[in-house]
Amino acid sequence: MNDHYWDMLIKKWLFPGNRPILRRVDMWLMGEKRKSVCEDFVVILAQISVHTGSPCDKRYCICKYFLKSDFVRYYKRIQPDCR
Repeated sequence: MNDHYWDMLIKKWLFPGNRPILRRVDMWLMGEKRKSVCEDFVVILAQISVHTGSPCDKRYCICKYFLKSDFVRYYKRIQPDCR
């Protein structure tokens, strides 16, 4: 019965990064929490999205001219739910 109240009433009011992990089903929240705490993880995700899955060509790639703060700002712009 508690799971029913949690799912129907409480869960939708909490940001996924602030939700406690109560069940095995909620283990996906670990990634959301890591995005809110670890800036390096956000930089890696932003670099993956900039390169669109292809390897970086060290000679001609523009990514080496960006700072970490630029990558974080870019990722927060394309993923507005990231804090």
